[in-house]
Amino acid sequence: MLGVVDADTHVAESESMWRLMDAEMYHRRPVLLSLPDDTLYKDWNVTWLIDGNIFPKPVGKGGFRLITPSASRIQASRKDIPVACREITDVAARLSAMDRLGIETQIVYPTLFLVHLTEDPDLEVALCQAYNRFMAQAWAKSNNRIRWVVVPPLRCIEESIKELYTAKQKGAVGVFFRGLE
Repeated sequence: MLGVVDADTHVAESESMWRLMDAEMYHRRPVLLSLPDDTLYKDWNVTWLIDGNIFPKPVGKGGFRLITPSASRIQASRKDIPVACREITDVAARLSAMDRLGIETQIVYPTLFLVHLTEDPDLEVALCQAYNRFMAQAWAKSNNRIRWVVVPPLRCIEESIKELYTAKQKGAVGVFFRGLE
């Protein structure tokens, strides 16, 4: 192995991630919302519905585009990397892709958390915990090759501290903050 570290790669958050939410918050998990093909959203035809809002918001004032969800036509048509690699739902496939590119280690950042998701502190804790659990599981299956940054639920300092300590023990090598935090 060449010792190359890809220090800024991302995961496309998936339904598998949200299955890791605690039972009491599971009913509030992000769900996929399909949009008709004949709207201004066009190939950005699947979004996440989180706390009454859609993510990404591909058009309109304040719009933004993300590589998640993978189910959208624009993402599903990509040929550069298989969905299971983007979502890290197949760790072995992600490692094989890394090998093909000569990458020894990746440091994975979130994609969906690049934007503010909710005003509800309890939901924020649940979303962050699910993301952190998912990434810890990927790290555990990767022979220390997939490293990641923890997403702390910053509206709840006590839970943030717990997540930081747990994540450090489970392969996290950094802490994620959006630019305004």
